[in-house]
Amino acid sequence: MRKINLAVVAGLTCWAVQASGYELAGFESAAPYGPGVSVSIVYGSLALETGATFIGPPVVATQGTQFGYITTGPGGIGPASFVDVTGDGVPELDVSLIRMDFSVAAPVILSFDYDVMTEEITGGQFDPYGILLDGIQIVGGAVGGNNGSYAAQTGFDNIAIIGPNDEQYVDGRLGWQPVNLFVPAGAHVFEFFVADAGDDIGDTALLIDNVQVNPAPAPASWLLLLAGIGLLRRRVTRITA
Repeated sequence: MRKINLAVVAGLTCWAVQASGYELAGFESAAPYGPGVSVSIVYGSLALETGATFIGPPVVATQGTQFGYITTGPGGIGPASFVDVTGDGVPELDVSLIRMDFSVAAPVILSFDYDVMTEEITGGQFDPYGILLDGIQIVGGAVGGNNGSYAAQTGFDNIAIIGPNDEQYVDGRLGWQPVNLFVPAGAHVFEFFVADAGDDIGDTALLIDNVQVNPAPAPASWLLLLAGIGLLRRRVTRITA
């Protein structure tokens, strides 16, 4: 089993997103993935869910009506136990890991939304989760391990949600988080995972939606350089006229 490098991304610059582009994954039933996108379930399972399958506060897709859903709970349990998905040398349980391969001919902005639900905050074990580009973590961490202390984990709403297969997310959800980052031209691997560390009891889910690529605008320094060249060209024209 290869290990995923969970080093925090360095040197990836966030850019403004332009209006044009195309969708890599919207997770809608008719066309869940974009052109040229190859999706493989490495471990566990991937479900296309709507908010109607949850009990509790509304869970609304950020694009369309459906979103991607992976969980350590009953809906995600498969053969992926005792897999070292985090690369720390300690196998995790109830692993779901999804891989998306895509290629871009020019630099783009990769954007997506993610959310986390859990009941591990008030439990005693960690549930790691992550989103990676080309083996480098761009989003992620772990929930839980607070031995009953909810205050130790920030950002979650502490409002219970029941998942589509009776997963118990009693500590609530993080809420949709948008991410935009620059991606150079070439072939890329986009992955997302969730797992249990140390037990297979508490449930944690990772939701993802609206995975898009849009043309990357030129860096500000390039724009200033081009503007300067334009001014110099006009000045030379006036002098020589």
